[in-house]
Amino acid sequence: METSPELLLKDAAFTFQKHGHNLTSAWLYAEVAQDLKIDASVWTGMGAALVRSTDALGQETAYTWSAKSLKRGLEVGAGTPFVSPCRNWLEVINDEMDVSPIEALKDDEIAGLIELMKGEDASVKASLNQLPEDAQVKIIEAMARSKKPRFANVLASALPGGDVVGNGKV
Repeated sequence: METSPELLLKDAAFTFQKHGHNLTSAWLYAEVAQDLKIDASVWTGMGAALVRSTDALGQETAYTWSAKSLKRGLEVGAGTPFVSPCRNWLEVINDEMDVSPIEALKDDEIAGLIELMKGEDASVKASLNQLPEDAQVKIIEAMARSKKPRFANVLASALPGGDVVGNGKV
């Protein structure tokens, strides 16, 4: 059975996060959230990546969007193992700012979050370049299989003459 492009992209977002590229991870999780709206792991992963993106987004912005994502994770993840990490991250954020008035992220806010993070080709390429080659290949394959036009520029850098995956030698 073939793995769906969305699940491959979710795995790619986790790979970026595992290697410390949290803003790129959060951006990719947000892209995936457009298709996997009821997957608690997406909202939890995105919330965790955003809370670690204060350098890029500023603390209030990162924490607000993280809280929104984690609260969405609580909603869709009721009865799953993802409730505990969502609550734990919300407690971390709540130590810095009151999260009680913040509502769960709504579907119509996802595009705004993506725009905020921009997922600029240069930053995504830089994050990709810093990963081990096998992880680069896996992420490029996930983006290609998704067929989302948004990934075209990132994928172009992986072609011969680009500067990803063995300096263009795919």
